[in-house]
Amino acid sequence: MARRTAYMRLADEEEPTDNVEMNMLYTDMNEHELQELGSQEQLAPTHDRWRHQRNLDRFFRRVYSYYRGKGFVCIVSSGFLDHLTVLFVAFIVLFVAYCINFPLLHARLRNMPCGNSTVVPHDPDLSLFDPDCHGEAPMAFGRISQLPPFAVTVLSLFCLGWLYAFVRFILSIPEVAEMKVFFTQVLHITNEDLQTISWSVVLQRLMAAQLEHQLCITVKELDQLDITNFITRRTNYMIALVNKNVLNFEFSFPILGSWYVLPMSLQASLDWCFSRAIFDGYSNIRERILVGTLEDTYIMASALRFYFKIMGVLNLILAPAIFVYRCAVFVFQYSDEVRSFSGRIAARHFSPYARWKLRDFCEVEHYFEKRLAKGYKPAKEYIDMFSSEGVAVMAKFLSVLLGGFFATLLILGVILDESFFLANLTPDRSVTWWLGMSGVFLAVCRGLIPDENLVFDPARQMHRVALHTHYFPEAWRGREASPFVYREFNRLFQFRLITFLEEMVGILAAPFVLYFVLPRQADAIVTFFRSHTVRRKGVGDVCSFALFGSGQPGPDAPGPEDGDDGGVVSPGAVVDMPFPPPDAKMEHSLLNFKLNNQEWTPDVASSTFLEQLGASLPPDSDAPAALGEGFAGPAAAAAHAAMEASAVGLGGARRARFVVDGEAAADAAAAELHNSLLQPSKPRLTSSLEPRPARIATTAL
Repeated sequence: MARRTAYMRLADEEEPTDNVEMNMLYTDMNEHELQELGSQEQLAPTHDRWRHQRNLDRFFRRVYSYYRGKGFVCIVSSGFLDHLTVLFVAFIVLFVAYCINFPLLHARLRNMPCGNSTVVPHDPDLSLFDPDCHGEAPMAFGRISQLPPFAVTVLSLFCLGWLYAFVRFILSIPEVAEMKVFFTQVLHITNEDLQTISWSVVLQRLMAAQLEHQLCITVKELDQLDITNFITRRTNYMIALVNKNVLNFEFSFPILGSWYVLPMSLQASLDWCFSRAIFDGYSNIRERILVGTLEDTYIMASALRFYFKIMGVLNLILAPAIFVYRCAVFVFQYSDEVRSFSGRIAARHFSPYARWKLRDFCEVEHYFEKRLAKGYKPAKEYIDMFSSEGVAVMAKFLSVLLGGFFATLLILGVILDESFFLANLTPDRSVTWWLGMSGVFLAVCRGLIPDENLVFDPARQMHRVALHTHYFPEAWRGREASPFVYREFNRLFQFRLITFLEEMVGILAAPFVLYFVLPRQADAIVTFFRSHTVRRKGVGDVCSFALFGSGQPGPDAPGPEDGDDGGVVSPGAVVDMPFPPPDAKMEHSLLNFKLNNQEWTPDVASSTFLEQLGASLPPDSDAPAALGEGFAGPAAAAAHAAMEASAVGLGGARRARFVVDGEAAADAAAAELHNSLLQPSKPRLTSSLEPRPARIATTAL
């Protein structure tokens, strides 16, 4: 039967790219399907405002943002406060840099004479904003009018940027209000429900909304994987680029050594460049990359190089302002941690590079955050096993000294009056200054002291970490106690202060990376997008890894001939779907997605893999029951059903305890399933996608 391409677009909406027709989200439909679609359009109610969402990526991302933001009031309030926070930080930086005369302030605080008078610092009528006998005040807002030209330029750019962002936020409020209506009227989720409802339930409501309102008119149904791919389309490509080492952010600097350069400004710049050169206005890959000639591929790589260099120059111009702003935010963010001596200033977390390395495909943000939170404790225990005994002994000793010194000064200040805190403990520093500095070092020392009850077993702890991070390279196996593995993992799970220093180095190095390094990788990046893109019916272009090796993404990919039954992947797609066996990235991603969405029905290839995974466990294991119906043996399924039935009739504390026990059982089941993937004899997820030759854009062009 003759087939032709139907392009879905809004007549009055301008396409933001240069080729209007080729950049639209399209589907490959036969004549009967087109006639049926036309009938549906005629029969559709004209008042259905939710039918045929033109940009489904943007729509579903708004849905997810509204879910994470917990409702209209929280989102709008948070937006206003975020903009006010940025304004406050900028004001503080401006005030400290230009409104304070530090020599004059030092002279007044030191009782230095001014003419025939002596300034008394403890006079209650005295203000640091009051002028001296020469008419000069240590602090004066009037100095803002005397800013140098460079400061005026930076301040003007900041005000324009802040005003632009604030106007965009104001204009986005009606969209947030629209999402409130959608959640209330279509998904039947009130603001109270939104505080506790799970994302899997929201996905089921969205699937029902698709059937009732036809949010996407090119297909009748959307499942959990389709909706998640709309939300994480670009994220999946970025995960693949990092894990396939197409984008390498590791750089060596003189004296500083090897660092991962991935500041927030560089991430935003990459997203902007990909939006212009790789994706069209509907988040699909440009047709010139997918089905174009070798010359087209080279042209798109040249365009990507051009955008990289543009952002490199822009980052160079904005680097000083970004550097100062990030420093101020870090100081303000951790000032309370220093005051409370919680030790978080010396705490660790997963670095920005690790977040891209460890994130699974089709994993939404809050599931990823939850997984890293579960892996924090074993990761810290693993790192603490390698802490230097000499450092720990010295940290304990300094903690006792600093704690005693701090407590002594504080007790004396309580016994005496407040003038004690203003008195000079040393010739140049007051008691208050020494209290602050001792508090800072006390917090750092406490963060360096490991748990005394920690048992040295690196292999066990690393295995516990891998169960949550889903990352256990082959080079680490059997070498968990070696300095090599410790150093590698230490770069992924590092001090917050180190992350801050990397961010600062990255801000200064980002212009160099964008202008000189990334343009040389443009050919490989474009080739990767061409070779690892699958066109799924109703969803559009997605990263091939995000389909978990599915062989049924729909018959909508443009085939070379009529009646071609390939049409599953774009021309140029290759069959190296799985990651190298030691990582099992795609297998972990599939398992993680199924555990988070038990109602999801996977395709044949994925179901076969999950069945093999369940069969590889002991017969009496009930872990496969966590995957849902059809993946557990009779005994495990019966035990799982009995456990659910036992919840009926429970109330109060007993039911709460049952829920906690159920969550613990679910975590244990997930750990057992992911543990099976870490074994050498684990099942493999095989792809049923047909291989096609790839056109490679080489640097020789």
